[in-house]
Amino acid sequence: MRVVRAPGGGEARGGLHRRPARRRPVNPTSPGAERPAENWRIDNPVGVVEADRATSTAAAPMLAGFSFASAVVLLTAEDKPQWTEPALTCFFLAAAALLFAVQFGNAGLMYSAGPAERLAWLPDPDNVAHVELAKRVQHRDSAVAARFRRRARACYDTGVVLLMVALTVASVPADWNVWRIVVVAVLSVVVVLELLWIVGGRTRLRARWLLPDYKSVGRRLPRPAVPPAADEPQDGEARPDRQAPS
Repeated sequence: MRVVRAPGGGEARGGLHRRPARRRPVNPTSPGAERPAENWRIDNPVGVVEADRATSTAAAPMLAGFSFASAVVLLTAEDKPQWTEPALTCFFLAAAALLFAVQFGNAGLMYSAGPAERLAWLPDPDNVAHVELAKRVQHRDSAVAARFRRRARACYDTGVVLLMVALTVASVPADWNVWRIVVVAVLSVVVVLELLWIVGGRTRLRARWLLPDYKSVGRRLPRPAVPPAADEPQDGEARPDRQAPS
């Protein structure tokens, strides 16, 4: 049978092209993988992991418990508000979203170990191959942690908005008075501000009076100080070509 070299590098027998065999991909986490050196991945802002930790371990559980307690109070109250059913729905949805925020946040924290903690677990921190392996694993873990954090933030934002809507709906009375008007108005403003916060934090359409950034501060970041070269004289020293003759 006549063998013809295919354009892609494979062989063709009897008019049928056979694709060349592909090489198996190298596992990027194996110590023998030859890849260029990588740096540690640093989150921006640097404190984003600690902020997510506080959200998933303190704020979200507390708000979820408050939502469940408020729903139980509405169910067992004798004098129910005018819109009890919509308020109950929002309370239970808020509690569910906040519970998922806790779960997603805790799952993301499992992959958010910093460089110092990863180096502490290495058998030989001075081994370059082990350090490079730790960096590659940290890059992979950072990608997984970022997905969990995005889901946790989405659930947390949804839960907070639903909780504020539930409080607003539960505050609507059958007979209006001045104080109840103030309560409903304040809660409505809080809902609007929370929506502005969420939209501004996810997109570039942010209100800088609510969410400041570097542009709103109006200051440029300072440039790092460059140390002088070894052959360059320090302040107060004479240059070699300008020294006075002895």
